[in-house]
Formats: sequence, C-alpha cells, structure tokens
Amino acid sequence: MDHKLEHRILTGLDSAFQKRIDGLHLEFAEQLQQDCAAMAGRAVQEAETHAAETLSAAARRLRSEDSVTGVAAALVETTAHYAGRAALLIHKGDRLLGFKAEGLTDAQDAAFHRLEIPLADAAAIAHAVETKDPVVTTGSANELSTPLAEVLKVQPDGRVHLFPIVLRDSVLAILYTDGVGSDREPETAAIELLTSLAEAWIEAVGARGKQPASAANGN
Repeated sequence: MDHKLEHRILTGLDSAFQKRIDGLHLEFAEQLQQDCAAMAGRAVQEAETHAAETLSAAARRLRSEDSVTGVAAALVETTAHYAGRAALLIHKGDRLLGFKAEGLTDAQDAAFHRLEIPLADAAAIAHAVETKDPVVTTGSANELSTPLAEVLKVQPDGRVHLFPIVLRDSVLAILYTDGVGSDREPETAAIELLTSLAEAWIEAVGARGKQPASAANGN
C-alpha cells in the first residue's frame, strides 16, 4: 500500500477514534451528572423524610406526658437528638435549679441535679430570662455561672445555645444545649420547634389539671 495512502487512512482512523472517545467521555460525564443529581435528590428526600419522622416522634413523646415535670423531662430527652448535650434549668425566683440533663457523665449528672445558681451570676441566662428569646453565648463562667461551667466542663470559648421555656409571659426554665459529643452544632430550628411544642403542651396539661372532675369526664 502506498505510504501516503496508509498515512491518510491511519490519520483518519485516529481522528474518528478520538472523536468517539471524546463523545463517550461527554456521554459518561452527562450520565454521571444525572446519576449524581438523582442520588442527591433521593438523599435529600430521605433526609427530609427522616427529619419529619423524628420530629413527629418527638412530638408524640411530648404529648404522651400528662404532667408538667414529665413534659419537661421529655423535652430534654428529645432535644438531645438535635444536640451534643441538653440540660434543663428550672427558673425559680432569682435562682436556677438543675432539673434534668442528657449527654453527661454519671458524676456530672449527679452534680447537675444539685445545682442552685443565682441568676445574677449567669449573665447570658439572665438575658434569656429577661428577653424571653433564645441566646447564643460562650461557655465562660461569667455567662453561665462558675458552678454550671464547672459541672458541664464546657470550654470558655465553646458555643452554647440557651432556649427559654415560656408560659403566659413567664420563663419557667432554660434549656441549655451545646455540641459536645457531636460532630455538628445544635440544630436550633428543630430545638425551637420542640420548645414551642413543650410550652403548648405544658399549658394544656396545666389547664386540664385545673378542670373540675365533671368537666374533665365530659359530664
């Protein structure tokens, strides 16, 4: 075969082969993008479904309680799913009392239940009580009080979220959360929803408890 003709044939084949390879690369990239988008879509949908189911289960858990203390305890337990640690401090006059915590060691838990903190010694908590709004603060002793910071062993520069539990314009308690023991920050949107549900159910339980026996029985 003539060398020039052979060269032209080989060159043409190389060009056609390269075009086919380029086309396959493009097809593969497009298919991969579509597959990834589909997988991402399914992952997002599954995550949303799981989140909804988890919140529904938390709501059922709160509504299963028939006492104020039961609702408060359930709030701490359900909140722990959305944070590293969760703890509830009862607001009584000018003091805070340790009520229930999740994510602590046994020694920390025992010490937490013995806490009685002057509100004046915990600037961030006092601010949450005064404003009735969630507060993001540090773990410093000035913000949380020395006893609470020592019991929780929270870092002074650690990020802490405080959620007031409000009933009829009065703060009943402060819900403390942080990311210790978790790979992410507390999920504040979910926690705020849980606190709202707890507030509503506490009021419902309290109102039900005040009804006369005849009214409660539907007579």
